[in-house]
Amino acid sequence: MSEKPSSLKTTQVQRLCEDTMRLLPLMLLVVCCSVRADWTLIAWADAGAFWEYEPERVKRNGTRVSFWIKQSGQLVKEQGLRKYEERPDLYSKREMVKYETDFAFSLVKWEIDCKKWEMRTLDGSDYDINGVTFGTKVSQGDFSDIYPNSLMDVAAIELCKVKRK
Repeated sequence: MSEKPSSLKTTQVQRLCEDTMRLLPLMLLVVCCSVRADWTLIAWADAGAFWEYEPERVKRNGTRVSFWIKQSGQLVKEQGLRKYEERPDLYSKREMVKYETDFAFSLVKWEIDCKKWEMRTLDGSDYDINGVTFGTKVSQGDFSDIYPNSLMDVAAIELCKVKRK
């Protein structure tokens, strides 16, 4: 009689292990996605640029929509380095080295005029691997055209909720 409970316990433990192993990928997916649930991938380039946005922070005002884009990836880093190299009068060598070694992402606030299909920057900064801002801030720019098939075109299609030909 003592045999049966022991084998019953072993069977239950085996089932529990099997169920856990079946559910493990789903549990990992839930945990991983919940960590990054506030940022949603909206556009990317094969060359190494990723754009994410926070859907709950999108603001609409008439035909205009404003939103924050988190830009990351090797292409974004290379474009930022060019910015530092083109304006050595604005940046110290220390800032340039920090950008080269510690750059993690940029946060840029954009505004799109959905009717005119134009864009402009409103604000932004670069961040290092510790989440600390460094370097220069992006300032408000003038409106310019959104080029077809660009990252901003992909973002605008999603945020303006329009179909482009």
